Amino acid sequence: MANSSSDRKKEENLYDSWMNNQQEELKELQNAIVYARKKELNDDELNELLRKMVNNFQEYANGRSRLAVLRPHLVHPFGKFGLVDRRV
Repeated sequence: MANSSSDRKKEENLYDSWMNNQQEELKELQNAIVYARKKELNDDELNELLRKMVNNFQEYANGRSRLAVLRPHLVHPFGKFGLVDRRV
């Protein structure tokens, strides 16, 4: 299986990118909460941040789906916890 290491790397990169994105978005959300409590951020701005976060998750889920379509026997349902070749 020459492609399995390449597929593994794609899955790891996707997951790592998602986790880095989550860390950044958590900081943004924490800052937004502070500003909202001070009335320095309105509901529309908060909603926009939440929409961005949901869209980023959807992009991650779409990426996982694309990997699953290309190599369904290698994409692990729990992300980076390891690839499993279910054909064995």
